[in-house]
Amino acid sequence: MQRIIVLLIINVYGIWSCFSQTEGRLEIRNYAFKTDKNKTVKLQDFKGKVVIVDFWASWCQSCIYSFPTTTEVMRKLEGKPVVLLTINTDKQKGKWKSALRKYKVPGISLYAPPHKHPALNALAVQQLPRYMLIDKKGRVYQYQSKSPYEEMKAIEMLIAE
Repeated sequence: MQRIIVLLIINVYGIWSCFSQTEGRLEIRNYAFKTDKNKTVKLQDFKGKVVIVDFWASWCQSCIYSFPTTTEVMRKLEGKPVVLLTINTDKQKGKWKSALRKYKVPGISLYAPPHKHPALNALAVQQLPRYMLIDKKGRVYQYQSKSPYEEMKAIEMLIAE
């Protein structure tokens, strides 16, 4: 029993240690990811924009089915200070690159290998798809949000802030 409690405390600490609190919202660490062209992209690169984060994998059918709707949401938001980061969690980089072409993945496509990338562990990304909303100041508005389509009002509110 004590072992379970200790593991639970460690897990909770691991999740919250990736944040610092500012004005009631949690600021996320400046994690870095790689694009399909091997360019490094950091979360701080998008300060001043609302960031929609979509964690996905090529084997996740729900993830794949959500792309057309997410693409439509991004079309409606075109010209506004908002960006979509689709972060793939496949074990093999080749599967990610193949899926990018096959499924026309929207947004800025990034890669985070599971069990190796600190963001996946710190944010406890275990189920896919997994969405997050980050405000223009780099603070987490929703740690586990619904799809961008379902969160359209929240996204528009964050854009207006």
